[in-house]
Amino acid sequence: MRHQATYKFETERDSNKLKIYLRKLESEERKDKVKKQCKPAVQTEKNEMGQVLTQLRRLNERIDKLEKERVQQCTCTIYS
Repeated sequence: MRHQATYKFETERDSNKLKIYLRKLESEERKDKVKKQCKPAVQTEKNEMGQVLTQLRRLNERIDKLEKERVQQCTCTIYS
């Protein structure tokens, strides 16, 4: 952009036309910057973290069931 502005400054005699040209360049540059922005990948990490937490809860539930069954088996053998 700087090179374009310098060239236009050297070739243009009318300062108003130069200002208009520079404003157009600035607005195009702003549009390009807006288009180039992207969303961070944090959302996928949150999704993956949610899946991990769900699996962890399921594993905890299974462990609780196994512990209860084991306790029941132990009490049954003691009373037999």
